[in-house]
Amino acid sequence: MHENRINEGALAPARLAPSARRRPGWQLAIGVLMTLGILVLAFFKRAWLIEAIGLAGAAQPAWLLLGLVTIVRSFLISSQVFLVVLVCWGIASACSACGPRRWSQL
Repeated sequence: MHENRINEGALAPARLAPSARRRPGWQLAIGVLMTLGILVLAFFKRAWLIEAIGLAGAAQPAWLLLGLVTIVRSFLISSQVFLVVLVCWGIASACSACGPRRWSQL
């Protein structure tokens, strides 16, 4: 039966010319535009931000902690879903610390 293994050489970074290693200008431009967009949005919505910070200061710490735990758990669950997809595509092993596994071991 097919074993879910990937060739370790396939994951090695390709040797690129020095000019190809540099970040393209359009990626930098998009990053700068996104940063400026966030700053402009924060400037125009500063009254809402001040109100939100005031509400967070008045909130009960237990509810804030519960919200934080919920958000962290949702990110962890999402990461496991993405891991399943990457393993199916052969891009990642099921457990990078312990080596490739078969689907029956997941």
